[in-house]
Amino acid sequence: MLSIAIPLVAQTYKVGVFDNPPMVYMSDDGKAEGFFIELLEHVAAENGWKLEYYPCAFAYCKEMLEENQIDILPDLGHSIARDSIFNFNETSIISTWAEVYYSLARTQAINDIVDLDGLKIASLDGDYFCENGGTGLMDLGIELGLDIDVYRVESYAEAMRLVENRVVDAALVSKVFGDFNAHNFDVTKSQIMISHLSLRYGISKKSRDAELIKKAIDNEVRIQISDENSLYYDLKEEYFIGVPVEIIPKWLLQVILSLLVVVAVLIIASLLLRYQVERKTKELKETNKVLRASEHEAQLALNTIEASSDLAFWSKPGLGVIRVNKKALEVLGYDESEILTLEPGALVPKDKKEEFLDRLQLTDEQNPNLRFEGELLKKSGERLPVEISLDYFEFEGVPYICGFARDITERKTAFRQRQELMSHLAERNKELNCLYDVSKLTSDKDNSIEEILQKAVNLIPFSWFYPSISCAKISCSFGEFKSGNFEESDWKMQAPITTNDGSVGEIAVYYKEQKPSLQEGPFSFEERNLIDALGELLGSMLDAKGAEQKIIATIMNTEDRERTRISKEVHDSLGQTLSAIALNMDKVNQDISLLSQKQQERFSNLSTLIHQAVVESRDIAHNLMPSTLSDFGYSLAVENMIETLKGATDTTFNFYTNYDNSSLDKPVELGLYRITQEAVNNIIKHAKAKNVTIQLMYYPDIVILTIEDDGVGFDLKNNNELSRFGLNSMENRARSLNAEFSLGSEPGKGTVITLQIHNK
Repeated sequence: MLSIAIPLVAQTYKVGVFDNPPMVYMSDDGKAEGFFIELLEHVAAENGWKLEYYPCAFAYCKEMLEENQIDILPDLGHSIARDSIFNFNETSIISTWAEVYYSLARTQAINDIVDLDGLKIASLDGDYFCENGGTGLMDLGIELGLDIDVYRVESYAEAMRLVENRVVDAALVSKVFGDFNAHNFDVTKSQIMISHLSLRYGISKKSRDAELIKKAIDNEVRIQISDENSLYYDLKEEYFIGVPVEIIPKWLLQVILSLLVVVAVLIIASLLLRYQVERKTKELKETNKVLRASEHEAQLALNTIEASSDLAFWSKPGLGVIRVNKKALEVLGYDESEILTLEPGALVPKDKKEEFLDRLQLTDEQNPNLRFEGELLKKSGERLPVEISLDYFEFEGVPYICGFARDITERKTAFRQRQELMSHLAERNKELNCLYDVSKLTSDKDNSIEEILQKAVNLIPFSWFYPSISCAKISCSFGEFKSGNFEESDWKMQAPITTNDGSVGEIAVYYKEQKPSLQEGPFSFEERNLIDALGELLGSMLDAKGAEQKIIATIMNTEDRERTRISKEVHDSLGQTLSAIALNMDKVNQDISLLSQKQQERFSNLSTLIHQAVVESRDIAHNLMPSTLSDFGYSLAVENMIETLKGATDTTFNFYTNYDNSSLDKPVELGLYRITQEAVNNIIKHAKAKNVTIQLMYYPDIVILTIEDDGVGFDLKNNNELSRFGLNSMENRARSLNAEFSLGSEPGKGTVITLQIHNK
């Protein structure tokens, strides 16, 4: 039964290749090779990726990775400093370190790092082994007070050549490179070893699929490493077992090669003379053989190809068609004399000719039967899709190829229709997935409106027919949100975002390149339906989120008004009454000497309690609604709060801000203060923290509040309902401000609360 493979659209990733054999390098024929390359190609095959290779010097490869001009850089050393620039897969692939090589012609050996003082050392530009802020050669040189002159090069091979030519004194290279390549140069290894390093796959932080690539590599590498019979260990054996060594000195090798050339010339001359004699003898034998075989050949051809209902022919390797049946002449439109004079491959379209001739050459005694699909070219120029079978055989010592071509036009048509149907279903599936994923975003109560809109705009391009050149933008009152690599163009489709109050913004999808025109520019009817549905879906989300935000804001406002009322009553009523009692007590105190000693003590205690009640009533009124907040704003209110805590707790509070108490609305300032107040109370009660940092940063487009402590922390999954009450209060406050609220904590690692408000 014929098996039909349906091609799938594969994700293509760009891979940087620098010169570091056997880890990674470009072969002489321009093909990427090496241990890391073969392992990565296995990962790509398992995940349905396509890889494009870009040769580059190591330093430039790193720049390309940082700028997202490539997605992956194999054989990149991992360090904590590089974690801030690149993503790395978690599992170490190979461990190595650096070694120093110097010229065999050098009179003084290099055995210790202090021997490098005053020398010129060739080092790969951007190499971790040279300078990494701690254990690199230059770092150690500075620490020891050595004067080392570094000469930057583009590859380890160049560094070795410079040592060999005495341009530099020594070369700093990877141990693996030195072990496998030092024998090609007039160099010797010193006893100096520098900076152990874990080699991994570097992944661009800016790559849209950075996490996907990282997880795929780690998953496959872990599987490979856990299986002793896997490709990983086969590659290690192929590339790292049996390090080449120099057995024969170069000068002796050159002498031996010269002698071999002289011997070869003499042997060839002798063989040529012998060949001339044998060729003449063979020509005579072949002439007789051809004459005898001609008659039998004609009869055999008649019995094999003329009886076939398919297009059939006989050929001799390299000579083209020598016999053809009537069916072939009828279908292709040639007469026999024309078709027998055609060159090999003349019946095949030009774009298929090279492939056909390659297959024809494969048909021999080792591969006597081949079957494949191709096309034949009629005399009229029309293409005929066919299934071709080639059979190699010998008749009376003469090689022949018998070929049959079956018309598969109907089969091709059915296959094409099936492909079109599968493609159509795949596109509809992408659209349904997009709507489903956006619906999930809108149903997640923890997502703010800004988070939903940003995540939605990142999902949209993948559902269009050409996702690699698609980008999207959402514009509304909450801001402008763009997908990665956004770029406006002339090829645009847009739809309104509609709420109960009408249109509040729009979704726009762009193609960065011109594509064939469909129902709406380069966009299809189905894509118009999809973008309209997305507009309605996001509009419904804005209605729901808006209603939820109004409810929460109403609750918070009611709570704040009640706090203000109680604060005023405590201050104006209870506070004034207690103050009046305190004044009267002070008046009575003037005649306290008239009382007995026991009555004086009771009076003194009562006076103290009255004054404490006055202070506590003022504190309660202040906590319910601080006058500093309403009079001077958030910053001074927080500073006043921290000041009152001094001496009352062992925790040190630090407050930093660039906010000038004038740019935010009062309800926003009040919400920020309440969240800060609740967080501080929780820290004092539960955190056992030594230090707390409160930071409010104001920018034109965003306000960020961060509260961080070094306390005991807690498990976010197991916190009880009582401790959750304060967190819920802060989250509700954040929702009332339409702010993004996040909480991070682990047992023993403190807690970080972050609040982000996007300015409209």
